[in-house]
Amino acid sequence: MNDQSNGNKSSEYQDLERKRANVEAEMERLNEIGIALSSEKNLNKLLEMIVVQTRRFTNCDAGTLYRVDEDKHTLKFEIMQTESTGYY
Repeated sequence: MNDQSNGNKSSEYQDLERKRANVEAEMERLNEIGIALSSEKNLNKLLEMIVVQTRRFTNCDAGTLYRVDEDKHTLKFEIMQTESTGYY
């Protein structure tokens, strides 16, 4: 085997290792979210956590959570976040 082939395999291994580490970190975050969902009693804090963790998991700058207003038959902004503008 030549040096270029060995270099490609090393690069492929590093890519796979990076992907494995990312998946492991995502699984750990999902586990933490599950634990928090089952233990958090404050609804506003829980909703905030859901938006924060969902944004992290999906690598998004912004997120919004709506709730249904049953009386008015409308959606109500509950949690709005945009990291790039510092809006939380």
